[in-house]
Amino acid sequence: MSEPAGCISEAQEVLRRTLADCPRWREFCAAPGRAAARARIHHEKLPDPASGGIYTTAELASYRPYAIVSTAETGGLVRSYESTGASAHFDTAGVLWLLIGTGIDSTLSVQEQDRQFKNLIGTLIDELCDLCGRADVEEYLFFRRIRLAMGPFRFDEANNPAQGEEIAAMIDVEWGAGQ
Repeated sequence: MSEPAGCISEAQEVLRRTLADCPRWREFCAAPGRAAARARIHHEKLPDPASGGIYTTAELASYRPYAIVSTAETGGLVRSYESTGASAHFDTAGVLWLLIGTGIDSTLSVQEQDRQFKNLIGTLIDELCDLCGRADVEEYLFFRRIRLAMGPFRFDEANNPAQGEEIAAMIDVEWGAGQ
């Protein structure tokens, strides 16, 4: 894949780096460092199926846990011209989606599965906020708002056998100057 260039791809890449440096994400993925943690964070979608057709259940399971960073379908980027006195510039802002998913431990009750996943998502949100716009580290995403947009929700093997058992959540990250 080519290197990110421009305000859309660069914002997505900076969110990937920020998530990869969250201690809970690394622990959850059993990743020893940033590169291994980033390998579980995908751009726009999971890699294409090896067969070129549809994913196998085993292939999908091998991607878990995963995160997918994408730009919101509407309002994903806004550039606004700002002028005050002799100064004028464009402010840039946008909304990124962060989808996090993992397999389900069927030895646990549904309530315990939900609790553990919500604990994960809540801790990741806390850690993303801790890293947000740190002045000493320019490579972390500055965002104004983060919210759990959907979830947790489940993909259940009975309804979609190829998908397998999975629990996921969607997080909205509003970054930049303002909208």
